[in-house]
Formats: sequence, C-alpha cells, structure tokens
Amino acid sequence: MQEFLLTTEQVAEYLRVDKFTVYRLVTQREIPAFKVGNQWRFKQALLDEWLLRNSNMRRGAKKSNPYASRQREQRGMFGNTRKKP
Repeated sequence: MQEFLLTTEQVAEYLRVDKFTVYRLVTQREIPAFKVGNQWRFKQALLDEWLLRNSNMRRGAKKSNPYASRQREQRGMFGNTRKKP
C-alpha cells in the first residue's frame, strides 16, 4: 500500500491547529516528521500512532466515569443515601 506524505499545512488542517503550532511541535521533537529538502513532511500512519500515544484514551482501555471519585467521596461523607425498600 502506498502511503502519501503530508505537508505542514495538511497536518495543521488534519489536527485542526495553526501551522505554526505544527512547526513548534516539530522543532520541539514532539511530533514525528522528517525533512525533504527544506520542507517538513509527515506520514499519516505515524501521526495517528502519535495521537494515540498522546491521547488520554487508550486502545482497549475501559471508559471511566470522570465523576466516579467524587461519587465515592460523597458516599463516604454521607454514607449510602439510598432508601431501603
């Protein structure tokens, strides 16, 4: 399968950020990229892997309830507030 290279502008559009944000990420070695001549190029597959590694959602991870710790805390403070039938 042939993989096409993306330009900085295309990556900015793909990530929905400004192209200067992409340049900053490249110079800080935060995002996978390489130079062709004097221009940066990106492989979409590497970008997708980078996004997955840097996201707060992992593959196969359970979706957590962001309010669960607060709910546990409240139960601890107030006890079980459910009425028994």
